Amino acid sequence: MERGRFCATWEKRMQFNFHVLDVFTEMRGSGNPLAVVLGAGELSAAQMQQQAREFNLSETAFVTETYGKSHRIRLKIFTPERELDFAGHPTVGTAVLLSLLEGLNGLRIEENIGTITCLVERIGKSAGRAQFGLPRMPVEQGPAPERAEIAKALGIDVSEIGFDGYEPCRYSAGNPFTLVPVYDADTLRRLKPERRGWRELFGAKTPGVYAFAKAKDGKSNFVSRMFSPDMPSGEDAATGSAAAALIGLLASEETESDCHRVLSLIQGREMNRPSEIEMIYSVRGGQLAQAGIGGKAVIVQTGKLHID
Repeated sequence: MERGRFCATWEKRMQFNFHVLDVFTEMRGSGNPLAVVLGAGELSAAQMQQQAREFNLSETAFVTETYGKSHRIRLKIFTPERELDFAGHPTVGTAVLLSLLEGLNGLRIEENIGTITCLVERIGKSAGRAQFGLPRMPVEQGPAPERAEIAKALGIDVSEIGFDGYEPCRYSAGNPFTLVPVYDADTLRRLKPERRGWRELFGAKTPGVYAFAKAKDGKSNFVSRMFSPDMPSGEDAATGSAAAALIGLLASEETESDCHRVLSLIQGREMNRPSEIEMIYSVRGGQLAQAGIGGKAVIVQTGKLHID
């Protein structure tokens, strides 16, 4: 009898509830999929990394701690290859999930980068919208590779790099990205990355390239694609931390010394996973003063994770 109780307790401790959400969308089958594992405080970093490989999504989030009624949690984020200090779509997805499960309209999420404040609203029984302030303002991080090298890596002509005065650069709001403006949305669709030499050109540890162009649909401001060998398919459907980095470039090119912008960015169309990311920022006295990311998410799966 004692042995039976012990085995039942052990089995319960090795099961974890998880949910899969599509993030930066409210339509299932679009957006960027995210797995969120709840009550994961007993898992080691190695076990989390193993489970992230098992889910094989661009990111998997693990809620390792909750702090009673303070609406505060601790979140660990992993790609199939490594742990991240910060990521946008796990932040939005986890905030929406906990809002739906716990009836919250706001919470603070502790990530490796720091504490992030999220505001959340429900938009249905299984969907919601979250907005969060960036825990770190985007800053420029050294020069980008030469235009000709970037063009060759992306499979386009060098004349198709740049528009409206935007030039390739590197920015980071926690995760560094090479930002590449391309001539128009048609050019963006034609990008065919050359994987050979990618890490040598863009950085072994920070190989993400965020290409963007003006949108043509009249409903959004920009369209984008994110390429990285760290992604399971080599491309990501929606990248909040890259959009956060892009805010740094956009704010630096503002012609008004004081302004507030709410801009819409569409990513993932080429993957048949259209995603909409909201970029919010304020410039005061010619300097970026506030910045945030917003988006929707919808629950698509719920289940049990079994770990030996």
